[in-house]
Amino acid sequence: QWNQNPKPLMEYLQSQERVLTREDIHKLQTCRYLPARNQEGKLFAPHEVHWPSSGLVEAFSGCCRILSWPETDESPKSALGRFVINTLKCPQYPALSPLLQYVSKAAAVAGGETQVRKSLEYIAFHLEPNGPYEKSYQSLLRNQQVPKIIPCHQEETLFAPPGKTTKTIVYCSPLDCYGTKSGAQVMGFPVTTVSSYQASKFQIATHPEPDALLTQFITLVSQAKTIPLTTNEAKKNIVFAFDKIYSYLSQHTIPPSMLKQTLLKTGLSFIPLWDETTNILQWYRSEEVYFPKGNEDKDDSDHDSSSYASLFPTLNEYSPFLATVGVRAEPTTTDLLAKMLEDPLQLLEQIGEDGYISLLQRIAANPPLRMPRQALLTSFLLAHRIEDETKKNSSLLQHDSSSTTTTVVLAKASEIYIVDNSFFGRMFPHVLRAPLGYENLERYYTSLGSNYISKSVQKSFHFPSHSPPQSNTSLTRPIAARLKERQPLLLLDSSTTNNNRTNTGRFQPKAHSILTNVQVQQVSNLQAVYSLQGETFTQNITACLLERNLVLSSSAKLDWFDVGYAIGSLILRRCQLEDAFYLGSLLEAPLEQLRNRGFPVDRIVPKEKPKPKVKPKPKPIIPPAGDTAATTHSAAATAKSSTAATPTVVQLPEPTKNGVNSKPNDSFPPSAPPTSSNNSTQQHLTSSSSQSQQNTDKAPGGVEEILQQMFPDCAESFIAQKLGKNPSIDDVKTLAEKMAEQGYPLKEQTQRQEDTAKSSNKNKKSLTQKIGKALSRGPKKALSGLGPKALSGIRNNNTPGITTTNPIAGPPSNTPFEGRNKQPTSPALDSESHLNMENMLQQMVQQSTKVNPSGHHSHDHTIQNIPTPNPISEGGCEIIPGQSLHPFPRSTRNGVLVFFTSDQEFLETNFDTVVNNFSTILVHLCTIYQMKQSSICIFYDPTGGTIAFNANKALHFNVRFYHALHHSTSNPRDRKCYSYWFTVMAHELAHNLVSGHTKEHGFYTESYVMLYLPKLMEFLEHGK
Repeated sequence: QWNQNPKPLMEYLQSQERVLTREDIHKLQTCRYLPARNQEGKLFAPHEVHWPSSGLVEAFSGCCRILSWPETDESPKSALGRFVINTLKCPQYPALSPLLQYVSKAAAVAGGETQVRKSLEYIAFHLEPNGPYEKSYQSLLRNQQVPKIIPCHQEETLFAPPGKTTKTIVYCSPLDCYGTKSGAQVMGFPVTTVSSYQASKFQIATHPEPDALLTQFITLVSQAKTIPLTTNEAKKNIVFAFDKIYSYLSQHTIPPSMLKQTLLKTGLSFIPLWDETTNILQWYRSEEVYFPKGNEDKDDSDHDSSSYASLFPTLNEYSPFLATVGVRAEPTTTDLLAKMLEDPLQLLEQIGEDGYISLLQRIAANPPLRMPRQALLTSFLLAHRIEDETKKNSSLLQHDSSSTTTTVVLAKASEIYIVDNSFFGRMFPHVLRAPLGYENLERYYTSLGSNYISKSVQKSFHFPSHSPPQSNTSLTRPIAARLKERQPLLLLDSSTTNNNRTNTGRFQPKAHSILTNVQVQQVSNLQAVYSLQGETFTQNITACLLERNLVLSSSAKLDWFDVGYAIGSLILRRCQLEDAFYLGSLLEAPLEQLRNRGFPVDRIVPKEKPKPKVKPKPKPIIPPAGDTAATTHSAAATAKSSTAATPTVVQLPEPTKNGVNSKPNDSFPPSAPPTSSNNSTQQHLTSSSSQSQQNTDKAPGGVEEILQQMFPDCAESFIAQKLGKNPSIDDVKTLAEKMAEQGYPLKEQTQRQEDTAKSSNKNKKSLTQKIGKALSRGPKKALSGLGPKALSGIRNNNTPGITTTNPIAGPPSNTPFEGRNKQPTSPALDSESHLNMENMLQQMVQQSTKVNPSGHHSHDHTIQNIPTPNPISEGGCEIIPGQSLHPFPRSTRNGVLVFFTSDQEFLETNFDTVVNNFSTILVHLCTIYQMKQSSICIFYDPTGGTIAFNANKALHFNVRFYHALHHSTSNPRDRKCYSYWFTVMAHELAHNLVSGHTKEHGFYTESYVMLYLPKLMEFLEHGK
């Protein structure tokens, strides 16, 4: 009976389990007495059949021997189930590998989808952690022995039109397919159709691995390149499919090293672009295409970026994946230069002259660090050639632009000249010249090998052989005297530099010595001969430089410009037109005019000695004994002048026992002029004045005792030895300065101890005050500077570079009330004064000079603030730190020059962000102040506290403080940032009028802020 239903037998055996021996149990385990499903007429031992669970019967009855049992819901955990499974060793679960092979075969049979689904449900249920199949499945996965059992969808027509793709059912290994939510079907990957529960149990990956993505991507590129491009729709479908692929790849992180190894190093062209105008589909590498320029990314500095878009292939939209593999937002200057070098003539025809110049400016603003050799050999630089048909019949100085035609050509850099001298430009119009008005282009042309026309023109000077140069003539003597007098002004920039050192600025080494030894000579006629490219021209001139001698022509009126050009060629490293004009103006203008324009004439030019003071009630002069001639002569002169006017007698200071005045005079005004009716009196007074002026060059008597009073512990023999015979006042001052700075030999030890207290008190006074007190014959106010009325209230203009005589408002006065002018001032005069001051400030902004592109080098120097009579504001010394700036090889995108002191790593790292943003702010402020952009520059100094400084009316700003204070802000028009640098620029512009940080400087700083603050507010509010 148990051949079909062994359950009663199993129940009986289970009831007798306690009396069964080991031999009985062994016989029960090995004897064949149990029936199996679908195996009629056959009996099996317990270990040859499987316990009949419901899932196993439904899924694998066709491949497994399952114990024939009346019910399929018998629990294996019941007492009968435990006896059959544990005691008789009937297995509960079949081996996993045969089950997987059974599923794989069922998947290959048409209509086996239902059987596969039931089988996968049974296996997935028993793949739980610590389940019967967990370890076996993990081993099969590691060995990649899992067969194709997972049903998946796969797109066959990947490059078909949108919405017309077809999907097929395929069976894949769990290692070769991906989850339903991965979206990997856009790249042709199989995506499983099983539930997410089963996908997790079979350990199906959610997304492909990076190496699988790249392998599949390369496969798709190869497939797309084999598709016949017979229609425009096929080309469009390929581009559309790859747009979806790029979007999918952008959602995954692929290591850059893997991208570089598989895509970039191989040089694969994997980006398709379809040109609708030409109907051509072309494949590009990542470095050959660019992203489109979005409207939100454009600013004022990129207004010409659209002109470059037509030169390079551009994608339809931005893609993070393509950005990772090297696609850029816009071409670099290296790309632009390479494009120009391909076919410059075709490019010029395509974008026109203006576009070509704009392209060159973009490259010149940020030139490639490594210039390709091809750039030196290719004619790609734009140049102009001027054709003047009437040139041969017209004067060089009469240039008619209507008779000229300009031809645009492309040439090498070595064939182009930079016309920095318009006189030479008109003289040689046929030479190729760089476009005018583009300073950054000129620097770029020069870096490639172009020459300045002023340096290229060969100059020679000739004079008649029958008229050799002559010296010490009526023409040369005044010029030599003028050169000697104005020498400190001509060497103004190097006056604080030791003349024995090589000057690193614009002056020649030892320029002071060269100018001192120059000889002035005269010839009857001078001609200059200019030669360039075989053409020669002759021009009459009035002055030139021959063998370091200044040669003048007596045949024409002296042209001070020629003299300035000759002197500039002698003392400057490179004399430009503005230098020649500047030096000629310094020589031509009167000293008073130079003083009114702000030149430090009184500080560096030797002063005329003061004349004796005229007393209203003169005392008779008693000459020394034995000086009869002088007494007689003076008496005769007095007698002769008494008929015309009251005689003027100079009261000399009373001598002391040391030969020094006991009481100094405040001033020595000149004597009253004599009448023209008495020639002898006039001659006598002139002679006396001349003799008095000569005597002022000598130091007063007893100068040794003067210095002994200043330095009481100094040995007397040392002072006498250093001064020598007949010392002048300047000699005394020079020796006193050297003794204060370098020291001096002392007296005996006992004498030095006695004078210690007295010397320490006197050393508290400045050296200038000591000299002014000791040299009592000089004016008492010689070192006191300007009085309180010099810059107070409403005044007549005394500002450098301003020639108006209208009243101008100035700093407030410190004059006490008793000393003020009691005359009331009208409102009209106040308004006019304030308006004149604003006009003066605006003119001083326009006088800002161009930044020196070769850098700036200066030493630490001290400014002596001028003391005033006001006891509240005492004078003092202000130390101005020196600077040594070197040019950085790149300029900002708007052409602002950049310099550094010692370390340029910061500029190289932050140039495109920090430096360019800072330059934009400064250019905006230049617009607000109506100042030339060439008058500002950026420098980086990692040490010290210099935020900005003014050098020769050119403003220098330290980007270090912008980076520390304002660069982190996200607002491009941050009010704090603009107000900060607006005030800094006002502070530096005020130094165009005042050197030191005095109250006058503070007044002009405030005036600049008040004048231009409304424009800053309008800019921050409306961007105008």
